[in-house]
Amino acid sequence: MKILIDSSTLYSAIAFPKTENEMVKLLLEKHTLVITRYIEEELKRNFKESFSEGRKKDILFELDMFSSKCEIKELEDYQEYLDLAKEKISKKDAPILACAMLPDIDYLIASDKEFWGVDCEKAKVLSSKMARKILLSKL
Repeated sequence: MKILIDSSTLYSAIAFPKTENEMVKLLLEKHTLVITRYIEEELKRNFKESFSEGRKKDILFELDMFSSKCEIKELEDYQEYLDLAKEKISKKDAPILACAMLPDIDYLIASDKEFWGVDCEKAKVLSSKMARKILLSKL
């Protein structure tokens, strides 16, 4: 099963490792987690703006470690879905939705409420809470 995780969920999992961090670790053990280069760059930018030098270095290292365990989708992989995604969601989040529309993505875990209720073609959109309930029960 392939699970795309949005930047808000990953931000919480990496910067404030509690519930989301545990969920992500458990999902990594049994499923393929997917992020996009867009999500990775957004996280790097946000971490650099949000944390002091010492903490920033640790968090960026954690992001690199996490990314190395994920499948990373490039813009070319989901570009054909980008225009359709822009019709359904804000321009800022359209690349994430476009990736979720790929036929090989089964779930999108999104903390951003803008994704909830949006038709991703095949993938099901879950909040972190719902992902813990549904996906972790399948492990």
